Amino acid sequence: MLPFSVCIFPPLFWPIFTAFSSSFRLFYPSYHVPFIISLHRMLASRLTSNAYLQLQNIIDAHTTLTGHFNVNTVTPNCTGVLAEPYLPWCPQRPHIKEYLVPLNLMEITYPQLVAQYGTVMKSGGHYSPPTCQSTENLAIIIPYRNRTRNLHILLNNLLPFLWRQQVQFTVFLAEQTKDYDFNKGLVFNAAYRESQKLGKFTCYIMQDTDVIPMDYRNLYKCDDTKPRHLCQAVGQKEWPKRLKYAGSFGGAIAFRPKHFEIANGFSVSYYGWGLEDDDLWLRFRKFAFRIARYPFLIGKYHRLDHPKQTHNPRWTKLKRTIYQRRGKEGLNTLNYTLVASERKELYTRFLIQPPPPPPSIYGQLTTVASPTAKITQAGSPAAGN
Repeated sequence: MLPFSVCIFPPLFWPIFTAFSSSFRLFYPSYHVPFIISLHRMLASRLTSNAYLQLQNIIDAHTTLTGHFNVNTVTPNCTGVLAEPYLPWCPQRPHIKEYLVPLNLMEITYPQLVAQYGTVMKSGGHYSPPTCQSTENLAIIIPYRNRTRNLHILLNNLLPFLWRQQVQFTVFLAEQTKDYDFNKGLVFNAAYRESQKLGKFTCYIMQDTDVIPMDYRNLYKCDDTKPRHLCQAVGQKEWPKRLKYAGSFGGAIAFRPKHFEIANGFSVSYYGWGLEDDDLWLRFRKFAFRIARYPFLIGKYHRLDHPKQTHNPRWTKLKRTIYQRRGKEGLNTLNYTLVASERKELYTRFLIQPPPPPPSIYGQLTTVASPTAKITQAGSPAAGN
């Protein structure tokens, strides 16, 4: 135990005491640090600025060595006053008795969503658990265009789903302009790069707008050694159908930034629906990443109805060249224009304009819409996956 005499040590000698802070840590191990915090809070106003900074360095060094600075119990300070308690770590597996998610598939408007969730969510779509410290900082990226109804239903179910899992997260809406066919891989890569400018995220989730998780045991967290495919079965019944083949990699994916960087991100060559998710699976497999998967009963997702998308007109050619393109295009060739960036109540919105489709793959294709087509206004999206 730290000697009580330290509490009444004459203030004149505090600068000398703190000058030996590195040696002090050796004599008083980490379990004495809560006492040091209480001590430092009480005497902060009495120390010279130099000595105060040195005492603060003790705390910073302990944080670096142990990975966190968490006091789960109330500790007395020198005056007998109870020090402020610190939040405990959130459980790795939340304590949830009912596994089945009560889906709400009713149509809902964005103002209704804000009225329901805006008091809990912070500006930009950020959320932190109020009773514990999350071990993850998630970036939920939703590639998006022309699916307003699906987006709102997804948010109405996904936000309370993530709250129950006690994770810290920020929702990013990666919306593409109407110039060309939807390029899901490119807008995700662009949102990934833009999100890195706003904060440090430990785990990234790629979430499609048309699938909703059905089981609370489907934890939106990352594996340290391999990417995780969260979506194992999709349908509109109580027992969705299993994925048709092992390389199917869509719906919802979780990965560490280092995994995504090694794989060179999504391909940016897929204009139109199809194959971009499977291409990413092959990129991960190229670098010997095993894909983690939840059991079928846990990885169930409900699929929302939506109009059929335009299929990629060069699907066959792209499939033949998957292995040749893996290291040549992706994050390392990412090119886009950030038309708008806006912090909304429930998400941060990136409006992204891709370059024209490469003539080497698509030839001289005409655009889907004029490059000067009216861009959807924020707050009432009408453009994503």
